[in-house]
Amino acid sequence: MSYVAKEVPMKLDEKAFALASGIVWGVVVFVLTNIIMLRGGTGEHLSRLSQVYPGYAVSFVGSLMGLAWGFVSMFLAALLAAWLYNKFIGKPPSP
Repeated sequence: MSYVAKEVPMKLDEKAFALASGIVWGVVVFVLTNIIMLRGGTGEHLSRLSQVYPGYAVSFVGSLMGLAWGFVSMFLAALLAAWLYNKFIGKPPSP
């Protein structure tokens, strides 16, 4: 007797995916801003985030704003991406 496993598309947990993505991106913006600040640079590329994230600047307070805005923006983007992924993978096949 042989057993053949059926392929079942795996769905994403939308809230967990969005939360994890938001935390990671918020922390990345926070850490990179503080590294640039400690090195004494202005962070040419990071300073452009101020065009997207109100209140962001290459400073400690700006890094906190970047953490908050980064979390919110990536949370929403990942939530939408996970929702779309779950909609397009289809329904599992019937037995």
